[in-house]
Amino acid sequence: MVAVRHSVLHLGEMFLAMMIGMAALDAVFNGILTVAGISYVDVVDDAPTVVALILMFNMTVPMLLWMRIRGHEASEVSEMGVAMAVVGATTVFLLWLSVIDAAAICGVECGLMLPGMVAAMLLHPWLQTRGG
Repeated sequence: MVAVRHSVLHLGEMFLAMMIGMAALDAVFNGILTVAGISYVDVVDDAPTVVALILMFNMTVPMLLWMRIRGHEASEVSEMGVAMAVVGATTVFLLWLSVIDAAAICGVECGLMLPGMVAAMLLHPWLQTRGG
């Protein structure tokens, strides 16, 4: 039961770091677009792949930084980063195959991030029992 509690808390921490970081980095991205005189809608319409990759970056980097702050080994952080890159690549692939359209990028990518995080955690279930 302790391992489950640690796993859930760890997942919650990572999710929270991901959401806070995404909000902050999305604000930066939108600020850059505003300065450039480009709207977010234009980028979604003209370069949806870019939007998917930026979204992946904005969710992943803060989470990985938080993992390092919490004392996770570089290899653990790398594995989580790979899991998030797979989610981003899957979203782009679905977009290119026209399985999803540009409007669905955020929903699909955000929806896949949590299962991706769980999958990466399941590679090392013993990590969650250490309290880190």
